[in-house]
Amino acid sequence: MTWILTRHIQLEESNRTLTVDVANLASEKEELNNKLKHIQQKLEKIKEEEKQMKSLTVSYEKQIQVEKTLKIQMIEEESQVRLEMQMSLDSKDSDIERLRSQLTSLSIHSLDTTSISSIGNDLDSDEAYPVRITHSHTSESMSFTYQRSSKSVCIDTRPCRIAPR
Repeated sequence: MTWILTRHIQLEESNRTLTVDVANLASEKEELNNKLKHIQQKLEKIKEEEKQMKSLTVSYEKQIQVEKTLKIQMIEEESQVRLEMQMSLDSKDSDIERLRSQLTSLSIHSLDTTSISSIGNDLDSDEAYPVRITHSHTSESMSFTYQRSSKSVCIDTRPCRIAPR
């Protein structure tokens, strides 16, 4: 009987040890399950962030492409405007050279063929004093205006309607 009693005590002790071990294992299992859930949540969060990053990347790439296209268009338009301005300047340079040539031609003529007339009655007033100089051998006249208040001189060339002398 002692042997049975000893054996029973050993079995009860083994049972308590197993019960404690099972409780410890259950606790470890729950802890590992919680860690696994936490890791899965982190993984889902990382996947969502990666998805958002890809979406942002696509959006930025589209925006960059649109800006690149707009910049190319602006450069092309600026080039066209510069070309037109250069052509306009070249045309004006040509016109200036033609006018210089005509002025040189006008200055060659003698003063005998030049008539000077003054328009206006009162020389002391603050109004403009137009003076017309006409060359009889040319088809253009020059009009000079002197204004006392601003001390400016305006030169205007236009076709002459005065008959040659």
